Amino acid sequence: MTYDPAAAAEKQKAVQSRRNIELLANISDSDFGGVDKLMGSLNTELKKMPDDVAARTAFAVGTRLAREGKWIEAREVFGVLTINYPGHPLAVEGFRWLTRYHASTEARRRTEIQQKMLLKTVTFEAKGGGTIKPASGTATTVGGANVEEDHYKFYSPNMILKWHQTCLDLEPKLDAFGPVYSRDPASWLCFLAARKQVGRHTDADTFISDYFKHTPAAVTAAPGQDLWRDCLAAELWLVNPTAIATPPKALVQCRLSETRPILDGKLDDDCWKTAKVLKLNATATSDKPEEAKAFGERYRTESVFTYDDRYLYIGVKCSHPVGKKVEPVTKRTRDADLNGHDRVDILLDMDRDYQTYYRFQIDHRGCLAEDCWGDKTWNPKYHAAFQATDDGWTAELAIPLAELTGEKPSHGKTWAMNVSRFVPGAGVQSWSGPTDNDPRPEGMGLLQFRSDK
Repeated sequence: MTYDPAAAAEKQKAVQSRRNIELLANISDSDFGGVDKLMGSLNTELKKMPDDVAARTAFAVGTRLAREGKWIEAREVFGVLTINYPGHPLAVEGFRWLTRYHASTEARRRTEIQQKMLLKTVTFEAKGGGTIKPASGTATTVGGANVEEDHYKFYSPNMILKWHQTCLDLEPKLDAFGPVYSRDPASWLCFLAARKQVGRHTDADTFISDYFKHTPAAVTAAPGQDLWRDCLAAELWLVNPTAIATPPKALVQCRLSETRPILDGKLDDDCWKTAKVLKLNATATSDKPEEAKAFGERYRTESVFTYDDRYLYIGVKCSHPVGKKVEPVTKRTRDADLNGHDRVDILLDMDRDYQTYYRFQIDHRGCLAEDCWGDKTWNPKYHAAFQATDDGWTAELAIPLAELTGEKPSHGKTWAMNVSRFVPGAGVQSWSGPTDNDPRPEGMGLLQFRSDK
């Protein structure tokens, strides 16, 4: 093979350009230039590379930015990838990320929440005292039960429509890659969610019905065999319960509460007494069902949900054998490392796209962590209380609805939701579907809000 000095030099330039871009991608927001410098240099540097190298570089940079929670910048980079290199195999992954991003109300909410506009004192009505214990760094306790809460300004309705219409505009582009991608249930759920967000509800109903017309076997399939099928079947079932013989997902009603709980971790308030108790089940293997049964008996887990016009309230009650008690931490920090600890995960998906979601975590020490679509830089303000005893622990969360969505839950509104518990060395439990150490959003059940008594 003949050595070509010119080709070698060209390759070296492309490699150096890629290194320059990747170095810029590592620059933090606090550094001079930061992401702005990256975006300004991206197009120039990519043009110096062969198309294959440029496409792979753009994909790598976009993925890194997305992982770090710099979603606006990631959107721009994936846009460059899909526009400039539409025939490259990685372009389809760019289209899929953009589809998930613009279908997501959770991602949209993060862009809606702007700089703090107004601080207002909010009081929890306490019967006989009690103190709200906020997650460290999330709120300021004032005078016992008084806490500060942020108010946010929102985008206009036209901006919301534009956000989700962008997702629908990507639909024919993804179709061009063939049925493997155009018939992908995860993509269908995104396009379905976007249709609802732009007000095309009749079109959304037709859209989901058409999926099952082309996949008739999925109508009669038993729940649990294909979790993505269950997600789509649940959408059809919510619109027309007679269309699916067996409810494809677990559903629990979250009822409006007339009284607020005292956040003391005891779960003895009136609002909890009327809430439906969710019992978590141990994940069993076919060859060792007795172990799962024994685990479920030693580590019983229950959860309850209720809400009012300001907050979503969540309670969890976890038992364990005597002698397993761990002393609570004296000070909470953001995004504590919960690995290796008995913990509960709560997943909330506002739009039922089963792609993007909020996750709240609390463990047997009272430590907290939270993320949005895997991004731990999401730091919502919420309130938490914790109690530990010799044979278990309980926790109460009060999450401002404004942190999750700009739309207060109306009667009949349904979110996707799951509660899971992980006990290292003992087992895993969940309310709905299978679960792993990493979230399985497609296994979420349904949380339906009810304002009637």
